[in-house]
Parts: sequence; C-alpha cells; structure tokens
Amino acid sequence: IEGRQTINLMGDYYPSSKEIAGNIDLAGTDLGYAAPFLNTVFSDIGGAVSGKIRFSGPVSALEISSEGLVLDRAKLKVALTGVEYTATGPVSLNSSGATFEKVNISDRYGAGGTVSGGIGWNHFKDMNFGTHIDFNRMLVLDTGEADNSTFYGNLHATGNMDITGPLNALLLSATARTAKSGALHIPLGGSESAGVSNLLTF
Repeated sequence: IEGRQTINLMGDYYPSSKEIAGNIDLAGTDLGYAAPFLNTVFSDIGGAVSGKIRFSGPVSALEISSEGLVLDRAKLKVALTGVEYTATGPVSLNSSGATFEKVNISDRYGAGGTVSGGIGWNHFKDMNFGTHIDFNRMLVLDTGEADNSTFYGNLHATGNMDITGPLNALLLSATARTAKSGALHIPLGGSESAGVSNLLTF
C-alpha cells in the first residue's frame, strides 16, 4: 500500500502430515482481509491492524495465536444495529476466540466508549459472545424497518451493555438512558414479534 509492505508471511508446509506452520507480520494491514471470517457480526469492515499472528496445524483446523495485535482506527459496522464504530486498541486472538482489552470506540459524531470481553469460536465457527460495552452519548442504533423488522430506530445513549450467547440467540442486556432525541420501534402486533421482550432488557 503506497509503497509500504503491510503483510509479511513466512511459513513451511509439511507434505507428509499436510500441515503448515508460520508467522504473519502485520504493519497497518487493511482489516478488510478479515471480512470473510466476521461478516456475520460486522456488515462492513475497514481500517488497519498491526501485530503478529502465528499459525500451525492442518489447514482445516489451524491453531493460531497473536502477539502485540492492535486495531488502528478500525471501521466496524455492526450488522445487528447498523452503527459504524471506529475502534483503536489491543486485541488478543487465538483458536478459541478474540479478546478485547478495553478497546476504545467512537461513533461518527465523536462520542466514545470502550469494549471489553470477547467473541469465542471454534476455528472461526460457532461464534459465542461474551462482550461488555460502556458508552457515553453514543449512537447505539441506526436502522430502519427494512433492516430489522423486530426492532429498529435511531438512538443515542449513555450506559453499558452486555452481549452474550450464540449468534442465533443473542441476548442484549443494557442499563442505559437516552442521550438526545431518538426513537425505538418494537412492533408487537403479530406472532413473529411476540418474543421481543426476551431480546432486550433495560
């Protein structure tokens, strides 16, 4: 990128066992390369990441670990809420998941917060959340009915939220107050929306 080497990959392949082992050095690497692995969580990914990733084992079940991995103004648009955040801070990565160590986040208006906890997985499959977010006057929801008919709207809020569970049964538990005018729509008219009260806890 612009004459700079942002990825340096070194490794070995062992034909007898059909395994590989090596390192990836990242230096301001486009985070978009991770999109295929995280597109069920983030609908748009950009920005940069730096650090080192080690890998070993069969391609179908690689063991990975990270060292000094840092997000640098990463752009992450959350598919569930429609909000894009800029994230900066340390992240740990291994075969069991990603851990966030109080990563700083901000919305497009400059309001800030932090993300702790992580996302567990089994070699990037069967994702399970255990994430805590603190936020101050941040945009937390920016969707229309066409995006999500279960709940939608435009909300800024101050407080905290825990996101737990697998992708197909996420639980969002929030302690927050609104911070600016906004609207939250939770249709209750049909059987499809009868269980929405179990999804959001205020």
